[in-house]
Amino acid sequence: MAEYVFTGVLNVQSETFESSGPFSFPAFVFCALAVLIPSAGLMMYKKRPIQMRLVRLGFLVSLGFIVYLLFASDRINQTLFEGEAELLYHAGFYLPVASLVFYFLALRGIKKDEALVKSLDRIR
Repeated sequence: MAEYVFTGVLNVQSETFESSGPFSFPAFVFCALAVLIPSAGLMMYKKRPIQMRLVRLGFLVSLGFIVYLLFASDRINQTLFEGEAELLYHAGFYLPVASLVFYFLALRGIKKDEALVKSLDRIR
């Protein structure tokens, strides 16, 4: 069995790291973007069109992160363990899926705010 963590691949049976190679850096970049994009979106509360673009970009980054995790875990299993290792997926593996739901809810809320502001502009 093996665990894929940001510092490398941990072989559970022998308690050793098999690799800290090329799979760690892209995961770090995706995580950094997954934190920075929503943070920037929070600061853009007066500029709703930009905020909506950031939410869409965050959705795409999170989707890309999910695809990367799936391919990277399979690739790690093939290269390091010749496909014989049982991979353990913990909660952190599924969190990007939950973020997709929150991005959808954020986009829906921003659209509601935009509709409310436009309706108030019509009253004036």
